[in-house]
Amino acid sequence: MNRIATFAVLAIVFSIFTTTATATELPSYLLGTNIDQEFRVPGLNARLSAENLPAETYTWTDSRGNVWTDEDPARTNGNLDIYVNQEEFHDFYESYLLPVDMNMYFSRWNNEGDLHAEVEFSFLLWDELLDVSLPPQASMNFNAFGMTFGYNGGIQQGMEWSWPNGYDQEPLIEETDNLRGDFWYWFHNTETTYANLSVNDSNYRINGVNHDCLNINGYFDLKFTGTQEELYLINSQVELIPEPCTFALLTFGAIAAIAQRRRP
Repeated sequence: MNRIATFAVLAIVFSIFTTTATATELPSYLLGTNIDQEFRVPGLNARLSAENLPAETYTWTDSRGNVWTDEDPARTNGNLDIYVNQEEFHDFYESYLLPVDMNMYFSRWNNEGDLHAEVEFSFLLWDELLDVSLPPQASMNFNAFGMTFGYNGGIQQGMEWSWPNGYDQEPLIEETDNLRGDFWYWFHNTETTYANLSVNDSNYRINGVNHDCLNINGYFDLKFTGTQEELYLINSQVELIPEPCTFALLTFGAIAAIAQRRRP
């Protein structure tokens, strides 16, 4: 089985597993408990976690005796951690994974404050291990409409640390062929109602040539918890995108209408 077919099978099996697993866990997600999902194949481990935190108020006194109060809004924090063992991955798939891109997407699904966010890592499947000393780094902050979200992520070549002369001396650092990635995020004035982790095969275009690519995606369904005034601002300035099931129905309806029109 070639490597693309292998990943396709793994992605299908994983999607079936997560669909089965989350069917009973979804009510606990809606209650705001932690979300933790993991994907493992030979040479690759990805883990997605999300935690809903309530609004908290802090009171503190400065050196002059002034009392200050700070408040953190309700928020969702989490991590997408990725670890690639290049040697083990190559032994199994006869290819290496090279990080090439990372992104975050954000959309609104309806007027009730249901939002959707997606984080994505992209890896090239390459036959020989190239220089990955400068893999992608990314960060972003957004604050508007009473909602704050941001992320900071990156992937770096693995390092092994040792202290041959004792822990009171400088460590010996050796680079390895392993890649480690970490992508953390936060959303203020929202709570996560559902999260999912997926691995998908795709392609990446370099100098007009398509190359095999692997995407690791984290999906988050969010519920806005801010004020009605802030929700109105979001709805008036962020374009509405149909929820996937609705969009699919609209697509099938359009196809049926076209077929009906073409029928003599």
